[in-house]
Amino acid sequence: MPEKGTDKKKSSETASYAPGSILADHFRNPVRRGLPDTVRSGHEVFNRKCGDRLFFALEHGCEGSLFFRFEGKGCFYCLVSASVACDFLSGLDKKRALEHIEAVRRWLAGARQDPGDLASESPGVMALGEVRSFPMRIGCADMAWKGLAELIMRS
Repeated sequence: MPEKGTDKKKSSETASYAPGSILADHFRNPVRRGLPDTVRSGHEVFNRKCGDRLFFALEHGCEGSLFFRFEGKGCFYCLVSASVACDFLSGLDKKRALEHIEAVRRWLAGARQDPGDLASESPGVMALGEVRSFPMRIGCADMAWKGLAELIMRS
């Protein structure tokens, strides 16, 4: 049975910006980890190179809002990115969630130097930017965002 995660914002995200501590907190205490009892809409992504595997579940809320949960196994950046992404995107509508995903993916890949509004909206996303210093790990972090975009597009 998957371990139930928490839906609460991390206290470290409201404290001063310390990338390593925010990411470590998401790794030790993942947000929105654990699948609902019934998954009506889900999507799995798998990285053949390293074995990272994530499964995302989508629940529809009021007025078009989306809520995400995840379960998976993988490296630090894969799991932290899934936690940050599910936390950051939950509560948004489809259009806005896809816009944010695109902005984050472009920023992580280096196609965009300035994170723009992402900086003020989520310290977790900003902290995830440290992966840009490790090019071989960008794909690990990007996998969560790509998987969530695919899930949203299919729903």
